[in-house]
Amino acid sequence: KSTTYSTQNAVTVAVNSSVGLNIYNYVVQTSGNDQTLRAINYNQNVTVIADRSYYSVEYKYINGIRTPFIKTGNIKTEAPVDVRIVLTGYDNIGNVVTMTKVLKLTIIKPITSIQLNPIDSTIYESTSVGYFNLGASKVELNLSLYPTNAVSSDEATKPNINFTLLNKDQVIKSYKGKRGNEIIDVEFTVGDFVELEVDKANNKCYVYAKIDKNAYNPNSNIDGAKSKFDLVHDNDISFSPDLFFNQIYKEGNLTAVVSATLQQYNKPIIASNVNVNVKYAKKVQNIIVSVDKEKGVYFDSRDYQISGNEIYGEGKEIVFDVEPSDAFNKNLIAFIADTSVAKIVSGVDSNNRIISNKIVVKPYVNAGRTILTFASEDSYTFNEETGIATPSTVNHIPIRVANGTKEYPFEISNAEEFLEIGRDINLGNNSYYYVLTDTISLRALESIGETLPPFKKFNGGLSGLFSYSINGISYSRQNYINDFELTKQMDVSSDKEYNIGLFEELSETAEIENLIFEGVKFDIKILNANNKNKIDIGVIAGRNYGSILNSRIAGVINVTSEAKNLNIGGMVGESFTYENYDITNMMLAGDIDITRKVTGVISYLPISTTSSSSSKVNSEVVINHIGTSGETDLNVNIGGIAGSVYTYAKHNITEIAFSETKTATVVNGYDF
Repeated sequence: KSTTYSTQNAVTVAVNSSVGLNIYNYVVQTSGNDQTLRAINYNQNVTVIADRSYYSVEYKYINGIRTPFIKTGNIKTEAPVDVRIVLTGYDNIGNVVTMTKVLKLTIIKPITSIQLNPIDSTIYESTSVGYFNLGASKVELNLSLYPTNAVSSDEATKPNINFTLLNKDQVIKSYKGKRGNEIIDVEFTVGDFVELEVDKANNKCYVYAKIDKNAYNPNSNIDGAKSKFDLVHDNDISFSPDLFFNQIYKEGNLTAVVSATLQQYNKPIIASNVNVNVKYAKKVQNIIVSVDKEKGVYFDSRDYQISGNEIYGEGKEIVFDVEPSDAFNKNLIAFIADTSVAKIVSGVDSNNRIISNKIVVKPYVNAGRTILTFASEDSYTFNEETGIATPSTVNHIPIRVANGTKEYPFEISNAEEFLEIGRDINLGNNSYYYVLTDTISLRALESIGETLPPFKKFNGGLSGLFSYSINGISYSRQNYINDFELTKQMDVSSDKEYNIGLFEELSETAEIENLIFEGVKFDIKILNANNKNKIDIGVIAGRNYGSILNSRIAGVINVTSEAKNLNIGGMVGESFTYENYDITNMMLAGDIDITRKVTGVISYLPISTTSSSSSKVNSEVVINHIGTSGETDLNVNIGGIAGSVYTYAKHNITEIAFSETKTATVVNGYDF
């Protein structure tokens, strides 16, 4: 019905509709200096050629003017079709002429409704799901147009689509904040926790759950203005970011309302709204593993055979779980710091994600240390400056592969494993080093039908201090040997020397460190001794040529003996040492022979460590000796540490007063 017309070379028409055409010829009439543009209607002489595939033509009289109408059917065009318009008229000299005009016709199906999908969805705050699971912090909303084939690429009919966050300014929580000395209301809105990203070209948008810098900015001191959280924190410093925002997500019933609107042909706007629920994911707080966190995973090279890149022997299984059990993302990542030492051989995918509730680890060298790390996937954060993602919830498990050297000693965690020392010595391997990883009770051997025989000559090392430092992770624990009980009746009629103790003899290379015995009880009866017998009795060794440092003995040694030549010491019966001793730092019992022998040492410090107690050895042993021979000329030496010490090095002697009694029957040795 419009009376305003414009020249058209193309027209777009909806299916099942019509459009009227007015055909004019514009001529210029000149009258004097005036020129007038006059439109001459030629509708009376116009014929529009129909195309039965897409449209038909009918003629109507509108206001007395014959007007052709193009009527479309139910089929839209995939590309514009030609409409041929034939005009019959006269030229300037009165001849009949025929002119043809081509109009490009596009037939479309108009959009009748729209729908955003999904209708209802849930997303989780980005820091609560972790860097590797950021997909859970966003949702893609796609706009569907109906009918589905209604989309047109024609700019004139292309719909105008917009996406908006309708409740961006909705207040979900309000707190009292502080700006300078002024108490102010601080309001947190939906827009502080939700970000909308629009992709109009593809009829979609994305909703992200992340805290806006206006609400919380860890770098606010750098970036300038304080965030809303900072204002609240200034008024109440008890707030921490994690607890604060977790509370808002939990109590604020945070829901984002996203709206899509469409306008086409200047028709009324069509709208579609959806709800996106925004939550704070429950995170993994603790990773539980089936091995002791401090002791970790231990491999004994005696149990493995390594050839090139092949290792023969069973790996060790580690089972894990997480707390809380209803954490949103319970996925764990496991990795070993130094894979030349050990590798995860099953239980993880190519990205080190654990694919079940257990993994299997194997060593790849016969000696070494490294760290196995379990990390919760939801705790990873990405540092944009370094380009590295790091976890905050981790469980570090030490891996140790031992070959019996001083640096990588074999580990002993129970009384049965303690027997391995004797078995190794009997096999000719008497130079291994061992360390206690737990306090052990030797009385436990009774339950498995074993006894502790005195071990033969020992060249290696034994320590009660279990310690390590691996990749910056350190651990140290002093362990004890409890209930070392030895009841023995000996016939020593043979003309030889007898050494009685945990070890018969410690060689010059032997090293005993940080070894503490509690509850020692020796009951030894010696029969048929003669003048040629020499008997040395000590808890650690009968005879010692090696080094004993930072050690202590507590208990009772009872000896009933006919022997004339007898040394009884809390640690060793007789000690031959190359160390320098300062006699002022010794507690003694008995005689001193300044040329070669110190008799009855209760406790001492090597000269090199007189300024520190770190290398002190001392005894809290009661030694009871009962002589049965009736002889008065006895060479019986008794001491809390050693019954007798022979030193091959210079020692400094000052005058020390002693009791006139040269033979001690009961000696208590204490730290000094």
